Amino acid sequence: MSQFDSDRVSIVTPDERERREQMRERISVVFQEDTLYRLLEDKGWTDRIFEGELLSLKEGESYNTENTVEILDLKGQQDIRNVFRVLKHYVRPDESTGHHRFDYKAIVRLRMIFLLKKDYTLPSLEKVLTLTKPGGTVNQDTNEAVLQALEENGRKFDLVAQFIKQLAENLGTQNKMLELQSKDDVLKNKIDEQIQLIKEIAAARDPVLERNNDLTKWITRCRIESELTKEAIDLWSKKPAKERKIKTGLFQSSEDINKRDSFIQEYKSKHIEDRLRNEIMP
Repeated sequence: MSQFDSDRVSIVTPDERERREQMRERISVVFQEDTLYRLLEDKGWTDRIFEGELLSLKEGESYNTENTVEILDLKGQQDIRNVFRVLKHYVRPDESTGHHRFDYKAIVRLRMIFLLKKDYTLPSLEKVLTLTKPGGTVNQDTNEAVLQALEENGRKFDLVAQFIKQLAENLGTQNKMLELQSKDDVLKNKIDEQIQLIKEIAAARDPVLERNNDLTKWITRCRIESELTKEAIDLWSKKPAKERKIKTGLFQSSEDINKRDSFIQEYKSKHIEDRLRNEIMP
């Protein structure tokens, strides 16, 4: 049994109960203006913050990731890593030692995030936090109606984040895919998936896109470039073999990757501006 487990088993004395009540009051005061605490308060869920072993935390002490997983009764450390991808700036772990350490405030923030994940996606929680004043209170024009809209559109915000991440990865690896001599049909399938993602976002009419014209233009450009790439691959595949192949041996030949790359880039460069003008500036 670890020292942490031993401490948890021995917490039964009246003094410890009193200390826990003081810790509960301390947390309630410290977080009373915190945006996520107020969301939980509106839902009547603040008591859930203190469930399990959370009140075993001590002010002035810090806990490693393994201890934090136990305190919050999580499945594993991956749960915390998933939160860090979006809300690490809110949790604010101590990284001065080269490892993550969590004081009671950081652990309470994690608990509130995991409670709210039942109704909110991580990107939507981040959006809620960005719509607050520095002191933690919600701006007057982002009251219940805005919070309700964020809750209803949480999955859309998540979809936008996932889309942009996947799209960036796809675009970043597109040239590598060409260099690896992928077959034309494999390339076209990958590009079809990419185009479909873009169309899903456009069809969603997400508030994020509607408020950000630059992002909308960027996504439109990505779609057009993907469509032009697919068109260029189609045209390339219809060229005679003698124009597409290069000899690699006495009786062997393979796709001339450099020539294909140049053909695709030239085709895109030739048509991209006209397509953009037609769609972005009709």
